[in-house]
Amino acid sequence: GVNDCKDANTADCDGQSLDILQIDCGQVCEDLGGCTGGTAGNCTNPGDDTACGTIACNLRYGASGSICYPRQDITSARCEGVNDCKDPNTADCDGQSLSATLQIDCGQVCEDLGGCTGGTAGSCTNPGDDTACGTIDCSSRYEASGRKCYYKQDITSARCEGVNDCKDPNSADCNSQLNGAEQMNCDTECKQLNGCTGGTAGSCGNVANGTDPYTDCSVTGPAGNPPCQTGNCQGGACDTNAITCYVDGDSDGYGSNTTATRCGSCGSGYSSNNNDCCDSDNRAKPGGAFQTTISNCSTWDFDCSGGVTVNPTSYESGCTGLVTCTCDQRILSITSAGCGQTKNINYCLGCGGETCDISAGGSFVVECK
Repeated sequence: GVNDCKDANTADCDGQSLDILQIDCGQVCEDLGGCTGGTAGNCTNPGDDTACGTIACNLRYGASGSICYPRQDITSARCEGVNDCKDPNTADCDGQSLSATLQIDCGQVCEDLGGCTGGTAGSCTNPGDDTACGTIDCSSRYEASGRKCYYKQDITSARCEGVNDCKDPNSADCNSQLNGAEQMNCDTECKQLNGCTGGTAGSCGNVANGTDPYTDCSVTGPAGNPPCQTGNCQGGACDTNAITCYVDGDSDGYGSNTTATRCGSCGSGYSSNNNDCCDSDNRAKPGGAFQTTISNCSTWDFDCSGGVTVNPTSYESGCTGLVTCTCDQRILSITSAGCGQTKNINYCLGCGGETCDISAGGSFVVECK
């Protein structure tokens, strides 16, 4: 205007052509900011720049359940700073969504997904246990403890043997299980437990003849007697010298029917037989003789024959004679051998002074009860 020069570095300059380079923001991930009017320009980060191209993220991983996926490539917001694109397959990718391309699936029985984070690809691992294995049956596996056999407890934990591999029922997989219910008990003298290992059930058998490794077979015999057992096993039982004896109440060497277990020998008051017919009268026994008084058992059986013990007496009176038996006797028979006559008990009662008259010649024998 009149008397008015244009002002320096004001809007008066804005129409001027561009002169010397102030700043160049033409690099990747650079935008020019400012550079207008009185504001000098500066380089800024635009956040994205197609010049960065596609940032690969296929070697960065993330998990979804039991499946591992690679990350999606970066195709936007690719700038990390001025003149600085994001780096491929680095932590710059970790915020990316998972790709639809499956890396690895660990969804089988006894599989867990391991790794699958950052730059570590996933792998399937054995978790040790998986409820999908159910209960592993061990009812046909056995283990011994002493002379008892036990079933193995079922496996309800640590059921995985390997990836996609549950432990097998009734196999060696059960051997490390604790013992469960009792299957067989052989804990008695002179018995041993056979089998009871792995898949073989236990059974009881005899220990070898000799000393029982678990017991000494030392058992006291009947009262007043030494132990009846030798301390060794024979044929599955403690070897014993116990014998069966019979009570000998009258000490005549013949026992009654009352038994008594003795050790080694029967000893006094006992007999090895039960042949006595009156154990309260030592006159009555096998081979006993005629007695003139009745026995303590109220019988006249003194020789245990089951009948009457007789005392034959000979009278030499030709064929004529009188025979008198006392009242506690009875004539059994009168035989006159020479005269050919026989009188029986029914003919001669012979009690109370009665007599039997033999009227015949020759000798005779009278048997009185």
